Amino acid sequence: MAIERPSAEQLQVLASRLHMHLTTEQAREYLVLMQGSFDAYDLIDDAPDEVPRTPITPGTRKPKWPARGKEN
Repeated sequence: MAIERPSAEQLQVLASRLHMHLTTEQAREYLVLMQGSFDAYDLIDDAPDEVPRTPITPGTRKPKWPARGKEN
């Protein structure tokens, strides 16, 4: 499900809450700039939620020298 894009008017209201003034044209231009970020969020949202289980296998120790004393 795609994230809900704000309208230019909603963006202006949000900007005013942050003590910023955006004209309608500026809000529209800003939405165009934000489109790439929206698309990236959609791509992540479309990805599967499940994480594949990684099989745990015993590793093989291949030291450069044999372990001695306390190292063993």
